Amino acid sequence: MIREALRAFRGLGHEVVFQPLLSHESEAGFEEEGARAVEWARSEGIEVLSPFWARPDAVGETPRQLVRQALSKRTADFYPAYALREETASRVAGSGADVVFHLWTSAAFAACADVTAPVFAYAGNPDHYSMAARLKHPDLFGVPRKTLRNKVKLALWRRAYRNFEDVVVDLALRSTWIGAVSAPNADYYTAKGHPRSFYIQNMWPRMHGFDDLPSPTGNKIIGNIGGQYATGNTFGLWFLAREILPELDRRLGDGYEVHLGGPGELAPPLARALQHPRVINRGYIDDIDEELRAAKVFLLANNDNPDFIVGHTRILHAWSLGSCLVAHRNMATAMPEIEHGVNALLGETGEEIAGHVVTLLHDEELRRSIARGGRDTWMREFLPEIVVRRVVERISERA
Repeated sequence: MIREALRAFRGLGHEVVFQPLLSHESEAGFEEEGARAVEWARSEGIEVLSPFWARPDAVGETPRQLVRQALSKRTADFYPAYALREETASRVAGSGADVVFHLWTSAAFAACADVTAPVFAYAGNPDHYSMAARLKHPDLFGVPRKTLRNKVKLALWRRAYRNFEDVVVDLALRSTWIGAVSAPNADYYTAKGHPRSFYIQNMWPRMHGFDDLPSPTGNKIIGNIGGQYATGNTFGLWFLAREILPELDRRLGDGYEVHLGGPGELAPPLARALQHPRVINRGYIDDIDEELRAAKVFLLANNDNPDFIVGHTRILHAWSLGSCLVAHRNMATAMPEIEHGVNALLGETGEEIAGHVVTLLHDEELRRSIARGGRDTWMREFLPEIVVRRVVERISERA
C-alpha cells in the first residue's frame, strides 16, 4: 500500500522523500523484501532515508508497565517512537519537505510530534479503540475477572486505556489534517476538537489479474477473512453464531456451508458458539482470492456492535475480485460508499441478513449485479491513485 501511494504521488509530479519507521519484530525474516522495496523506490526517483526503529506502542506488556500506565498520561510511557521526535523533526527540516504524509502508521503520530511542517495523517482506527471495546465486553473476549486479582487487573487495564486515549488524542490534534478511513473515526476526532478531521476513502490497489466476474456454484459462503482474534471479527462472528446461523438453518436446512478463514485463534466463548455442523473454520487460507471467487456470498457480520464500528479493507479486496457482499447496515456508517442494492445487500437483524444471503444464493442475476456494483465502486473510489489525488487536493485547499 505504501508503494502504491508513493507511486501515485510521483505520478502527480511531486518530489518524494520516504522515511521508513519500522519495528525489528515486524521486519524479521523480510530483509530481502525490504531491500527490493528500497531498490524499487530509488528506481522511481524517490529519496529513501535510513530507517528509524522503534517498538510498537503497547499497554500492559508487563505488570509494572501496566501499573505505570494506569497512573500516567506521559506520551513516552505509551509510545516508544516518541523518543524519535527530535530526530524526525530534524530530518523533515533537512529534506525541505512542504508536507509530511504518513499512512496507517500509528507510531508516526508520536514520531512527528515536533515536526513544524504541516502533517497529513492518513489514519486507521485510533490506537486505543480496539482494546477499549474489548474491555467493555470482557466475557466475550475471554478476559478473566472472577478472582480479586483479576478484577484489580481489569480495573488497571481500563484505567490505562483511558489514559492512553488522552495521549492518542493529544498527538492526533497536532496533525494539520486527519484523513480517517472510517467515517465515525473522523467524527470522533472532530468531536475532540480537531478542525480538519474528515472521512477519506481507504486504498486498495490492483493486486490480481481477474477481469471477469466469478461464476461460483454451490451454496458456499465466506463468513470471515482476517485475524480470528481481531476485535471486529470477534463481534461479527458472535453475531453470526447467535443471530444469523439459526436463520440460515431455518431457511436452508443443511443446504449451505459457511467458511471462516484467518490466522490466530477465536476467543474461547466464540469458538464454542461457532461449533456448528455447517461452519468450517479453515484457519489461514493460502489463496484467499480463489476462495472468495468460489463463494456465492461474502458475508461480513462485523459492525453489529455499536461499541466498535470501523471500515474494513477486506470489503475492497472482495469487491476487486467480483465477490458479492452481504453486510450489517452499520458497515455503510463506516464506509458511506456502500449502498444497499447497488454494491451490497445490507441488513440489521440476523433475520434480514440471512434473508439477503438466501436471496443471493437463488438469484444469479441479482448476485452478479451486486458483485459488478462492488467492483465498479472500488475502481471509481478506492484505487490509490484516486485517493492520493484527493489527498493532494485537500492539502492544496489550505495552501
